[in-house]
Amino acid sequence: MPRTRKRAVALALAALFAAGCATTNVERAKDLSSAGVSYARATTAVIDLAIDSSIDADSGSTVLATRAPVIGTPDERKTELEESDRGLIEGVVRYTELRSSIGALEAYFLALQALANGSQADATEVAVNALAARINSLNGTLGNKTPPLSGEQAKALVGLSKLVAVQVHGAVVGRVLQRDAELIGKAILLQQLTLRTAERDITTGIKGENNRFYVARVLTPYQLGTIDAEWVDSRRKYIKVQALGQSLDTVKTAQAAAAQMQATWQKILSGEFSAAELAASLKETDELLAAVAGLKAAERAKPTQ
Repeated sequence: MPRTRKRAVALALAALFAAGCATTNVERAKDLSSAGVSYARATTAVIDLAIDSSIDADSGSTVLATRAPVIGTPDERKTELEESDRGLIEGVVRYTELRSSIGALEAYFLALQALANGSQADATEVAVNALAARINSLNGTLGNKTPPLSGEQAKALVGLSKLVAVQVHGAVVGRVLQRDAELIGKAILLQQLTLRTAERDITTGIKGENNRFYVARVLTPYQLGTIDAEWVDSRRKYIKVQALGQSLDTVKTAQAAAAQMQATWQKILSGEFSAAELAASLKETDELLAAVAGLKAAERAKPTQ
């Protein structure tokens, strides 16, 4: 074979190899993006549930208290309500800050995918840099309201950049991951620490809400002998939520999702990520959210007695 032809064949093969690598990198970035977005959206739904649960739990106990003989003057009761509102507002602010952190993380993962696609690379990289700066700022906000990181946790974060397999992700994405590995890992860790509070609010709120639903829509009709097909549906909803609420694994899905995402982030950096793993870890979260959504829909459909 003539030397020029050999050279042409070699160049063609190199181009094919480069194209194959580029395609692989884009697909890997797509999986990476999907993982981050799935985690962010599921966790955001958990935060929304925690906000509703914390408010509803307090309101439910307040409703019961007002049915008893009224104690105190109107002004005193106004002060009590304002104090209760103040505590709830502080909690919602904390959850809103957490939601902002997770929203910025979702946008970051989407931008990484766009960066891997190669379209308008310079502008996209600027956007990724801005999102990284935003996440870093939100880390400071969350960090002020969570326990200080242990020495072991801090050391693990510092070591994340060393896990990045640049040859797996491609030069551009690999460089960005090396730079941001620690701050993204810290964001996920701080989210996990904040979500510990969500677990308590969700558990308390769901139990109270489900108990009120049970009395109004299951127990009372049964005692009065007025059960019908709607009663059967209400009882099913109560049993499902009660069972999920008593499952230790399910009650802890909020924090577990963040813990799993920490492990997933390390695998993403090293190029060993499997999308199926994260999907499985989010399944219980989705089941809990679906069951509670059904309970809330049933409550809205017919006023409680």
